Amino acid sequence: MHCYLCGWWSVTWAAWGFLAQQTLEKLLKAFLVFRSKEPPRSHSLQRLLQELAECDQVVLLAPELLELDDFAVLARYDSEPTPLPAERRKILELLEELQVQLLAQLL
Repeated sequence: MHCYLCGWWSVTWAAWGFLAQQTLEKLLKAFLVFRSKEPPRSHSLQRLLQELAECDQVVLLAPELLELDDFAVLARYDSEPTPLPAERRKILELLEELQVQLLAQLL
């Protein structure tokens, strides 16, 4: 059993990857809503990027962030552990950079 209150380092890869993927998914969906587009009912990061491209909005994601797609569903139910595509700290830095990039486009 993992202690979720003891610090984010004690959270399993699957749980941590899922939360990181959800953060990214919600950022992209929020940006679609800002562009007056209904977000698709999908967890696919690639599909969200395609939807943004249709709004003439190009969002460049680091490959490590795109690899979080596996954590939307597969990694949560797979019996084998799915390793994170990068160190947790690196993923957090990339998510923060994306947030800054998207916010700058909103202002």
